[in-house]
Amino acid sequence: MSTGMRMKHLDINVMIGGLLESDKELFFGPLDNSETWIILPINARWPEVLAAATVFSSKTQARKSGWDKDVEPGFSEITIGKLKHKITVLKEFEVVDVH
Repeated sequence: MSTGMRMKHLDINVMIGGLLESDKELFFGPLDNSETWIILPINARWPEVLAAATVFSSKTQARKSGWDKDVEPGFSEITIGKLKHKITVLKEFEVVDVH
C-alpha cells in the first residue's frame, strides 16, 4: 500500500449459503441501504470471507494469518485488525433429513 492511501474501517455483512434476499431485513434489520453485503456459497470458509471483505489481500494471506478454518452455521461476528473491521456473518444451517 502506498503511503498516500489510507485504509478505512470496514463494517460488512456476509450471507453464506442459500439464504433469501428477504433474510437480510429479517436477520440484520432494520436496514438503511448503506450496508455493504457479500453473498458467498455454502462451502465458503473464513479465508474466502476475509479476502472477499478485503481484510486480507488474498485467501492465502488469510490462511497464513491463522484463519484457515470453517465458518460455523448461524451468526458469527468478528472484529479484526488495527482498524477494528467488523465482519458479521450469517451462514445457513444445513438441513438434515431425519427420516
